[in-house]
Amino acid sequence: DLTAQLGKLRSPAHAVINLPGSEHQIVDFWRKTGFLQQITQLDVVCGTEAFFHRSRKAADLHALVAENGFNLVLQENEDPDWPRLTFHADPLKREIADLNKELELRDVALAKAKVQLEEQAKAADTALVKAKAEAEAQGKATAVAQERASKAETGLEELSTILAARDAALVKAKVQLEEQI
Repeated sequence: DLTAQLGKLRSPAHAVINLPGSEHQIVDFWRKTGFLQQITQLDVVCGTEAFFHRSRKAADLHALVAENGFNLVLQENEDPDWPRLTFHADPLKREIADLNKELELRDVALAKAKVQLEEQAKAADTALVKAKAEAEAQGKATAVAQERASKAETGLEELSTILAARDAALVKAKVQLEEQI
């Protein structure tokens, strides 16, 4: 297309569109390709009404151009049905539009980051609940093991006492046997 062939324009760039019925499509195409942002002055001859199939009225074109950082500076009405509109690029409008686009991109990034952080927080909460449950289970297991160890120790003490009594009884019996012999 012509915009690709022209490439980057030198500033100031002045464009004139005098193709009745096609002006809106041309400006919209330039907007979509970024070519419109290179233009500093735009003159358009367009109908006050949509005189052709798929054409748009001048007010619609004015709105489209204004949305893209232009101000209407002159309207020549030599032919009242086909006025010539002259627009100048407004650097402040363009900067505001660029900042709004950047803000929208940041809002999207912020929303994505928020979702990721919420997912990470949920995962951390789940891991914390699991760790608490495991610690509680381990604490219970430790308590059970300590109770068993305590019972085993008590059992060993009782067994030691029984063995000591048996040893004492054996010694006593041995002594009595030796006295009888």
